[in-house]
Amino acid sequence: MAEALQGCPGSLLVPRSCCHTRGAARGRAHLPVCRMTLTSTTSVAQAFFCLLLCIPWGSSCPPSCQCTERAGAKAVLCSSQHLQEIPKDIPRDAVLLKLDANSITSIPSNAFRRLSRLQEIDLSRNAIEHIDRAAFRGVAAGLRSLDLSGNRTGVWGSVSRSLNRLGRVLSPAGQPEEFSGF
Repeated sequence: MAEALQGCPGSLLVPRSCCHTRGAARGRAHLPVCRMTLTSTTSVAQAFFCLLLCIPWGSSCPPSCQCTERAGAKAVLCSSQHLQEIPKDIPRDAVLLKLDANSITSIPSNAFRRLSRLQEIDLSRNAIEHIDRAAFRGVAAGLRSLDLSGNRTGVWGSVSRSLNRLGRVLSPAGQPEEFSGF
């Protein structure tokens, strides 16, 4: 494989999906790349455009977080990063979101709306004073666990009614709250 990835002057290795049949590396069908010869400005522009199309734009990780994936489930780990608000660029396929031990003071309306796969959110040990009534809109149905322990106890009333489908929540006082639906 190392020999196939060595470049030649004037050529570029690109994903096989960008190659024409003529440009494919013969006898190396198992490689996800092929060699594209760069002979003109048009070829360079074409190669650059092709590489841009192959970048996974929708699943980037917020700069202050780490994203891991196990068994097809994505975890976004943003613990102890001195965040003051919930990152806006959380991957849509996230299942677990850890925002514990930060400096988040409020959770705005629709904070998790486009994150419909979320099952667990850890917001413990922040300085949350306000949670908008619609903060968990779009995610509450699939959410199994929400940890708000170590936050101000006054925030609990505004969110408890919107999470009636949730099985278990750790309230700001650290006490488990069981819901059976209202």
